Amino acid sequence: MEAIRQLRASSLIRWAAAIAWMAFMFYLSAQSSLPNLYNRFEDLLSLAGHFIEYAVLALLLRWAIRGFFPAGIGSGASHAARWAFVLAVAYGITDELHQHFVPGRYMDPLDLLMDAIGAAAALWVAGWVMGRRAANLESDAHRSSDLP
Repeated sequence: MEAIRQLRASSLIRWAAAIAWMAFMFYLSAQSSLPNLYNRFEDLLSLAGHFIEYAVLALLLRWAIRGFFPAGIGSGASHAARWAFVLAVAYGITDELHQHFVPGRYMDPLDLLMDAIGAAAALWVAGWVMGRRAANLESDAHRSSDLP
């Protein structure tokens, strides 16, 4: 019973982090204008902002999805990454639709593309890192089993 309680608490924390990040993104999207740091690089910074926002969102969603299911029940890393990507892009679509109704903002397919690229890149890097970590652990286990 305690294990189920811990799983639920962990799952709630993970989803709360993802939802809090989405709320922050919604807040930014609701602003008529954002601070302009460098006029010359405004478009580049905007695209970089989308990339980073959705990279973080995808990682938080992956983390939440991985913690939602007990081990062995659809909790594989690739399963979680696919769903995290789908949910991040779906949120990106709703974010662009939301911006259509904010004065001074507009829908931009390039923003949505950058959202998807940011999510995919973050999930790919996370998968690569986790794969390397698993390979190193397996290698260490083999080495220690070879010892007399």
